[in-house]
Amino acid sequence: MTLHRRFALSFVLILVLVGVAAGLHAWNSARVAQRLDDFETSVRDEERVRDLRLEIERLHKELESLPSLLKGDDERETARQENRFAARVQASLDRIETLAQGVTGHGLQPELGRWSQAWASYPERARDDLAAATDSLRASTLSPYRKMAHETLPALSRRASLRRGASWTGAQPDNADLWLFLLLGGLALICVLLAVSGLSTFRSRFRTLLHGAAAIGGGDLHHVIKLRGKDEFTDLGRVFNNMSHDLQLTQRQLTMSNQELEKRNKEIDEQRKVSESLLRNILPAEIADELSAKGEVTPKLFDDVSILFTDFVGFTPSTESLGAQELVRYLNGYFTDFDKIARRYRLEKLKTIGDSYMCAGGLPAPRASHAVDTVLAALEMVHVVRDRATRADQPGWAVRLGIHSGPVVAGVVGIDKFAFDIWGKTVNFSSRVETTGAPDRINISTETYERVKDLFDCEARGKVRTKEQREFDMYFVRGVHPHLLDEKVAGVPSGFLQAYQRAYNAQPPAFPSFL
Repeated sequence: MTLHRRFALSFVLILVLVGVAAGLHAWNSARVAQRLDDFETSVRDEERVRDLRLEIERLHKELESLPSLLKGDDERETARQENRFAARVQASLDRIETLAQGVTGHGLQPELGRWSQAWASYPERARDDLAAATDSLRASTLSPYRKMAHETLPALSRRASLRRGASWTGAQPDNADLWLFLLLGGLALICVLLAVSGLSTFRSRFRTLLHGAAAIGGGDLHHVIKLRGKDEFTDLGRVFNNMSHDLQLTQRQLTMSNQELEKRNKEIDEQRKVSESLLRNILPAEIADELSAKGEVTPKLFDDVSILFTDFVGFTPSTESLGAQELVRYLNGYFTDFDKIARRYRLEKLKTIGDSYMCAGGLPAPRASHAVDTVLAALEMVHVVRDRATRADQPGWAVRLGIHSGPVVAGVVGIDKFAFDIWGKTVNFSSRVETTGAPDRINISTETYERVKDLFDCEARGKVRTKEQREFDMYFVRGVHPHLLDEKVAGVPSGFLQAYQRAYNAQPPAFPSFL
């Protein structure tokens, strides 16, 4: 039997119990009320009969005094006394009639009417009738009410004793109360047994279900909830078992999917690392991160950077005598050395155009020492080119280097084969400074000279004409000031190191080993 049916049956039994109890109580209350009404009526009639008897006896005494009134000599006085006597008798008859109206079941009203008529016509006869009625009333009027009182009072006494809590031996209840008590007790016992049985079953099955649900919820998907029967707990246990089975299948599928996903993620991660490595090799790290995150790069204005251009002297004649592969191999050797130098001095390589190499200091991370760092890198580049020129397996090229400092705009343009680039007058003039230089010399503009003159020995060239036929002051860098080239500390002359730290409050990124 399902729990729902058990609770429904218990509820129906409780309703039946309440209904039967209410019905028996109403029936018993109505019976007691009827007895009380009968008793009250009997007591009331008893009192009225008593009053009626007294009134008739008094009237009987009045009638007995009538003969003495009729013996008087004075007729007029006798007549007055008879009239007063008649009035008293009539008043007494009226009172008797009034009292008799409240007494039921004795037929006194017709008898009293007959008395009144007899009295009006025949006083003597009325007296005789009244005497007979009085005797009859004395003999028979009270007996029915006494009998009723004797029957009713004991029952009421027993009920009052029960209400006061009398024992069964002292005052036995009537049959209706006894049957009511037994019925209520039996139904209450049945309800208690059903409730206890249902509660015990409920607790046992609930514990089994709770333990199983906790085991499955804790990850033990092989746990089986063992419940038998046809109730809600069995249905719920079956649902949990099915769910556990489905979760096992899903877990196996997820395990296989996770293994496959991990494998793919590993491949994707390796490809991503290769892509990021390539991207960072093409673009500065900050620019590559912004491009990966946003898909585009916001152009930025850099107020002060230094641009370095290089160009090989004798490269064009070499293209006529050297093969293409050999020419590219030579360029790759030079530019590889330039890349290493740029990386050491924290310069950003921008691009190569033919035999021209372009890099910049102070971007994408602004740095106050960018001009000094760029000149140091240029000194090493000149040294590398001179060293290669002494080798028999090298073409023997010379190099022109030009440096100019100022503001630029930097960014990434295009969507295919994009590259980090810079624009502005500073870039254009840096190219002019390079083209107006000399082989194996570092030519710098006035703007760069003002930034490096305290650390480098420079040779003033005066006004130099560019291809636009404009003249500008330019300088050749000879090298580091001799008075700064004293004993080295960790590869850097102490004088140069102190001057660099005073100017920029930082350590130099590197220092040419040949100086």
